Amino acid sequence: MLMKLAYVDEQGNFHRLGDPRLLYGAMLATRVSLCAFFSILLARAATIAIRYSAVRRQGLNPSGKETLVLDYPLQQEKLVPCIATTYAFFYSFMKLENLRVQILESDIILFEQLPELHAISSGLKAYTSTIAERFSQICRVACGGHGFLVASGIKTINNMLDAACSYEGDSVVLFQQTARYLLKVMQQADDDNDVNMESSITYLFSTISAPATIVNLDDYCRLFECRSQLLLKSISNQLIESSSSTSYDKFSKNSIELVHIAKAYVETFILRAFYDGVRKAAEHQSFALVFEQLFHVFAIHTLRNQATDFIRLKLLTAEQIYQLETYTLPDLYTRLRPNLVALVDTFDFHDNELNSCLGRYDGQVYEALMERARLNPSNRYKVHPVWTSIKQNTMSKL
Repeated sequence: MLMKLAYVDEQGNFHRLGDPRLLYGAMLATRVSLCAFFSILLARAATIAIRYSAVRRQGLNPSGKETLVLDYPLQQEKLVPCIATTYAFFYSFMKLENLRVQILESDIILFEQLPELHAISSGLKAYTSTIAERFSQICRVACGGHGFLVASGIKTINNMLDAACSYEGDSVVLFQQTARYLLKVMQQADDDNDVNMESSITYLFSTISAPATIVNLDDYCRLFECRSQLLLKSISNQLIESSSSTSYDKFSKNSIELVHIAKAYVETFILRAFYDGVRKAAEHQSFALVFEQLFHVFAIHTLRNQATDFIRLKLLTAEQIYQLETYTLPDLYTRLRPNLVALVDTFDFHDNELNSCLGRYDGQVYEALMERARLNPSNRYKVHPVWTSIKQNTMSKL
């Protein structure tokens, strides 16, 4: 039972069946599914926050009416990157799942590509869990005090993602697995060994020129690929020139930079996966433009967070990054505003799945909060019997 690839005989001896590397495939399948799970949790948090922000009003506008919270640029700055990241994570998961199926579930199992699948899944699991947890917290804060209630549903999501950051240990452990793979591949390339040019690392060994200006979607991909390539070549040269006697010491002393490089590689993978998805969406004119706008938001938001790399490597100037985050991003938020609710409705979560008073599909937020409060046993009576008895005793003494 449950021993497809191994069994224990009557004498208690353990035996393997088939290639032992197939056992590794089960762990990879679980890790890939976790990436999907984190994306779904983030999508739920974004749905709740967007729907509540589309109902909640606060502050008077010049016409004397209260303003929807979602119409404030500061609220859009919190939530629009969250939606864009959610879509990016979904596309990256689908690309990773397709790679897993191609390697492990085809007629001929491609064992030589297992290290690549391991490296991508390790980095993507660590990255998606960390970023999803951070964004779920932003969604909770964006809902104000109500977001802290259990009835909001976001706090439960946040707790689940918080725990997810420690699945398989600290995320830096998984990032180091990705970094080891990248260094190994770089070494193979230096030794003139064959490198699978159909893999996700092809760009690391290609001649890439960074775009002078960002015009097309592909310009962002080339920009991130240049960054990842230059960072990897730099650390590879550092390790070669290092005075440390053992490879362990070399890796340990440069582990902080190696984790950073692994993150850069994962961000490039996600961006390229998102780009491929947006290109397919171009066939549908009704929502192609919206997906392009989401791609721009994700790319610029990620780029802004890693601005030091792009400036130091002379891929972008500080002025270019300033223009992107100060003018381009707010303009994208304004363009996306009419579609924000529709973008989260597309996830098609039932109210029972969200289990949230704030994220109700019908928008009856405050009615749901009142009903949830009524269900609390302590609110069964308008005046609690204990208080009545205390008052009566007090009156009798007077």
